[in-house]
Amino acid sequence: MILKQKGNINGIIEWNRGVKLSTNHKNNSDLMNKDNTKYWEKGCSFSSNFVIRKMIKNDLDKVMVIENKSFYYPWARSSFENELLFNDMAEYFVVCQNNNKGLIVAYAGMWIVKDNAHLTTLAVAEAYRQQGLGSLFIKHLKSWARFHGAIRMTLEVRPSNLKALRLYRKHGFEITKIHTQYYYDEDALVMTSTLLDSSIYLGKHRYNT
Repeated sequence: MILKQKGNINGIIEWNRGVKLSTNHKNNSDLMNKDNTKYWEKGCSFSSNFVIRKMIKNDLDKVMVIENKSFYYPWARSSFENELLFNDMAEYFVVCQNNNKGLIVAYAGMWIVKDNAHLTTLAVAEAYRQQGLGSLFIKHLKSWARFHGAIRMTLEVRPSNLKALRLYRKHGFEITKIHTQYYYDEDALVMTSTLLDSSIYLGKHRYNT
């Protein structure tokens, strides 16, 4: 995975007409529900320059450009289509520049299966690295997964991807297992992080009104 991070943001929590999200997970469940399309079409802004929203099929032309430039063994377009259209466990997001219809500069996805969230992919366009998008994406995904009942997040990463390893460790991930020959040319480190304190990340996001 191509991940870099830098910087931080400030903000308050708002939703649509300025309704603030509660720190109580139960009270937030309706607002954060993945079927709330009005909310996710608007997107939530985590800085003055970028907005995060749910990925849709029409995004795939831009997503595939980033995918093919970021990975030695990129996913096929059909893999993303299957995730978006047929996998009920899948949650995929994009980061757009300036507004929810702006240029797509990053994307990420995960599966939520009962109480476990699994990060499947995360990539940032080369020209937009070193701006904190990887770090902010992880915070967002953790928060989203926690609101949907997950208590841990797992992922696989190449041992040779030192920048990703540093980023994951910064966000509380620890190596828990090794999958031998997971990639075509390398083993994979399985990393796990608890989500029991993920509500703290919501204070880092500003939701559009």
